Parts: sequence; C-alpha cells; structure tokens
Amino acid sequence: MPAQEKSATGSRSSSPGTRPPRARRATAAPPEGPPEGPPEGPPEGPPELTPLPSTTHGPAGPGAAWARTWPARWQRPSRLQFLIVAIAVALGVAVGAAAALGVARSQPTYQSNATLLIDEPRAIAASNDGGIVDKLGRLRAFYADVVGSDVFAAPVAAQVGLPLGVVRAALTVNVPTNSLVLVVGTRTNNPTTSRLLAQAAAEALVTYVQQEQTRNSIPDAQRVTMTVITPAGTAAQIAPTKRREIGVGAIAFAVIAGASLIVARVVRPQG
Repeated sequence: MPAQEKSATGSRSSSPGTRPPRARRATAAPPEGPPEGPPEGPPEGPPELTPLPSTTHGPAGPGAAWARTWPARWQRPSRLQFLIVAIAVALGVAVGAAAALGVARSQPTYQSNATLLIDEPRAIAASNDGGIVDKLGRLRAFYADVVGSDVFAAPVAAQVGLPLGVVRAALTVNVPTNSLVLVVGTRTNNPTTSRLLAQAAAEALVTYVQQEQTRNSIPDAQRVTMTVITPAGTAAQIAPTKRREIGVGAIAFAVIAGASLIVARVVRPQG
C-alpha cells in the first residue's frame, strides 16, 4: 500500500503540465530582549526650537522694533557721514551767523506817527441816531486815500525840501476800526526826518480838509473838522529787529545744514 501511494505520488509529480510545489522561505525569529535604538512614538517633553538667524541690525531691547524700521545705513554711519554731519553743522552755524550779522548791519528804518480826529460837533450834538457817525466814517476813509496821492504829497515835499517820490514812498496811513481817528505816519532812514515829515503831513491834511470844503462851498454848519490830537513823536526803529536777525540766521542755518545732511544721507561708502 505505501509502495502504491509512493508510485502514485511519483507519477503525479512527473506528469507533464504540472508544477512542482514551491519551497517556503524561512523567517527569522524575533530577537529576544529589549529593542535597540530610539523608542518609537512621540518624544517626551517640549521640542527644542532652533533660533532663526537675525536679519536686523542693532541690539535687542525696547528699541529693537523701532530699529528694525530704520534704514540700515543710519544704523552704522560711516566715518564719511560723521565728517559730513560735522561740516554741515559748522557751515550752517557760520552761514547763519553771517546772515544775522548782515541783517543787523543793514540800514535802519525809523517810523513816527501823528493822530488826527475827524469831527462835526454841531451835527453830532443834534443827531439822535448814528447817521452822522457813518458819514464821518466814510469821509475818514476818503481822506485816508488822499494821503497817498501826489496832490497831497506835493505840498508836503515842498515844505520839508525832499523829492516828491521820497515823500510819497515814506507816507503811511492807518484807519483804526470803531473810531473816528486817522493815523498818519512816515518811514525813513533818519529818525529826525521821520518825525518832521510825519508832523508836516498831519498839518497838511488839516489844511487840505479846510480848503476842499471851501472850494465846494460847504456851509459852515455842515463842515467837518480835522484836528491833530497827538503830534508826531520821537521816531522808533522798526527795522531791523532782533526777531528778524534771529529768524534770518535760523533759516540760513536750517537750509545749509539740511542740504548737507541730505548729502550725508545719500553718500555711502562703496564696498
């Protein structure tokens, strides 16, 4: 019986068209003991962070955020930039001082004023409203315009012995609000000339008002008067002033120093 089975098996394995069975691969047995190498799974404790390289300049601290917004070229100024800044400050101081000195040594200007009052006593005394005051206000503005004309300046120039153009350029007039006064002044480079010319102009205006009403046949009851209530006083120097000297010097310093600092901002060492 076994011989028959063996022969039958041998006959099946040797029969054409059939494959012999594959041999099974031997598998290694798992090693005994604890596994070698790092354990699997998430590490214990917080992970270590690798710091990123810094891309900013300057030390860290409360001002670090501000430093990051400032151009790098100002973070580390070069020697050339320091030199330009020093030259800018020195040059600005020199030019500012020279400009202030030039203003201080310029020709001074002196002004003197005389105050006049336009009035119509009878009409104001009899008036029950402000109509007469309004009329005097309009006349005051009219005579203020007359002061700057050649018709008015010519007799003043003849009285003081100065050219007409000089007198006309020197005359000033001011009309204060809410009043009936008129301020006539003059500006010249000599304090005595300014005072004499201002007084002559004030007296000439009084004469002009009287003569104009006579030419126009204004009745005495309706005539206005122009009276000098404050004669021309000692002329005061109005230019140059300390404020102007300081202002001109400061502007000159700012322009020169600012332009030099702009150059320092642009210039950078090569390399």
